[in-house]
Amino acid sequence: MELAIKKNINKLPGFVPDLKKVVDQLVKIGFEILKLSDAQIFAYQNLPLFQDHKDPFDRFLIAIAKEESFLILTTDGKFQMYSSLIQII
Repeated sequence: MELAIKKNINKLPGFVPDLKKVVDQLVKIGFEILKLSDAQIFAYQNLPLFQDHKDPFDRFLIAIAKEESFLILTTDGKFQMYSSLIQII
């Protein structure tokens, strides 16, 4: 979803591949595509909102990680604000 958004607003000017082909290749090499669930949306609704971190897509990734008990691997220091809710590497 983030790739589609970034491509549409021209934040990835050098990104040429069709997103369907990218997803197909990811599945082919063993990635699983996670379906959006109501529980993930409800988790988003209940995340604390920090003044210094309002990026909706980042917050959605955090909500999904919380709901699915996933780890998040990131270099974005703002994710540390949520370290009491999710595990960040």
